[in-house]
Amino acid sequence: MQASATKALIERRRCHRTPVKLLMILTVDVEGSPLSGSADSLDFSAIGARIRTTLGLSPGQSVNVLVPDKKSDEVSCRVVWVGAQEGARQAGLEFLSRLD
Repeated sequence: MQASATKALIERRRCHRTPVKLLMILTVDVEGSPLSGSADSLDFSAIGARIRTTLGLSPGQSVNVLVPDKKSDEVSCRVVWVGAQEGARQAGLEFLSRLD
């Protein structure tokens, strides 16, 4: 991506992103049964996170996120986008409830 295109993308974001690397546990519903898998966060904002995972996520899908190292409850999220970048499967999650 060219520098001018990257700058335009950053300027249109609703919130500032901060690089944060955390191990996360994701739980999704697959045909009525819960499926869990791990993910690594790449960055966070006040409204969401960008993650790397091996789970096959789809835009619009509901996901519950748990960060084992933090003493917090699961956070409900919605998958906003999925794609591959830097040779890995990535997804953008929107928080549906506040992070503590």
